[in-house]
Amino acid sequence: MAELKIKKEIELSKIKEWFSTSFPNLKIEVFKEKHKDFKGNEAASLIKEDNIVVSLKDQTTESSFSLFEDYSTALVEHMFLAKLNINAQVYRKSGRVWLQTTTTDNWTLKEQMDRAH
Repeated sequence: MAELKIKKEIELSKIKEWFSTSFPNLKIEVFKEKHKDFKGNEAASLIKEDNIVVSLKDQTTESSFSLFEDYSTALVEHMFLAKLNINAQVYRKSGRVWLQTTTTDNWTLKEQMDRAH
């Protein structure tokens, strides 16, 4: 299990770092809109600024965000949207490139990590 404590707001860079540390050879990128089923996000809609502050969607003062390795990639992306209001896309390392996991959204994070290289 990976847990991130959030005090109302958090920098996007901290979320991305936490995810990559918690799930080796995986990363998230954030986009302006949600990707369509089995289609990747357009590079033009990538949010490149890591210093963006993300506010909790439910406007509480503090919360925790927990992910387990047996969660599907689709569920994880949905949780980022539901809890933090960000359109996250999970990527898997494949050699020197990062692949969007759009066609394997039904795989668990563990399965994604096992296939990464």
